[in-house]
Amino acid sequence: MTKKNVWMFVLLFGISSVMVSCNKKGCTDPAAKNYCDKCKKDDGSCQYAIQDYVGTWSVTGNCSAYTMTTSASGSTLTFSKLQNCYTITASVSGNNLTIPSQLLSASTSSCGYPYTVSGSGTLSGTKLTLTYTVKDNGGATTNCSSTCTKK
Repeated sequence: MTKKNVWMFVLLFGISSVMVSCNKKGCTDPAAKNYCDKCKKDDGSCQYAIQDYVGTWSVTGNCSAYTMTTSASGSTLTFSKLQNCYTITASVSGNNLTIPSQLLSASTSSCGYPYTVSGSGTLSGTKLTLTYTVKDNGGATTNCSSTCTKK
């Protein structure tokens, strides 16, 4: 290999290294367990501990605005005062949560009569996005989307 070819190789290797590092994808949220300080583009892979979901949240959305609290036990998250009515549980996996379908009785709902609630959510830093469905005893269904900000 000639000197010219060696310098060409070094130059091309250097340029490709710079280009790859500029496009590095990963978790760009410093609050996540797997934060990547060298990553330039978030790829949705951020992972959070269940304790990141615990606290008091200010909630706004198409169904109502309210304050709710969350607590955790193992991988189960409990929401108290969801829509100022419900106490529900959700399972957590990384930054995603699942609200399994659950029938709420008078002991878990302060809104009068039984409801069924199910849905999902995503945590990103101090923002929790919830999408859930509330079905009343008469069969009427309400689809709710809420943005929750940790206080």
